Amino acid sequence: MTESSSTDASPEPEPEANSSPERFSAAPLVNAEIDPKEEAFYAAALARILLTLLTITFLLLPFAFWRYGTVAAIGFAAGGLVSWLNFRSLASGVRGLADRIVNQQSTERGGAIVSRFLLRYLLVGGIAYAIFVGSPVAFRGFLWGLTLPVGAMLIEAAFEGFTAFRR
Repeated sequence: MTESSSTDASPEPEPEANSSPERFSAAPLVNAEIDPKEEAFYAAALARILLTLLTITFLLLPFAFWRYGTVAAIGFAAGGLVSWLNFRSLASGVRGLADRIVNQQSTERGGAIVSRFLLRYLLVGGIAYAIFVGSPVAFRGFLWGLTLPVGAMLIEAAFEGFTAFRR
């Protein structure tokens, strides 16, 4: 057995007299200009996501019809439509909430914003319940349709990444 000696350990370095926490902070951005083209490109992301959502709904609808039948395809179309409405409403609610937080003179009422958020979930839940009671097969298609915003956002992320690397 070897014994380790505490004298062999090197002492921890002492902090320099000039060191301060500011030394490690990020430097402020100086002359950071926003390119109007880039700003317009990213501002259009919501519109592109909504358009992509509708596009993939219509592109996948024949596949859902062929693979699962008419009832499931109708449920899928309903899920895609509800997803589009829900995503659009979510974007509007977030925009209103941000305006309410940033702008002291905002005309948006806090209670109305929260009510719209809750109404979205009640609407989706009510439609899902009605479809579930009516047809479990259509409900499965409806649930598949509700997942479409994820695909639309992934496509948008890939598009933005491709565009960023291309520049």
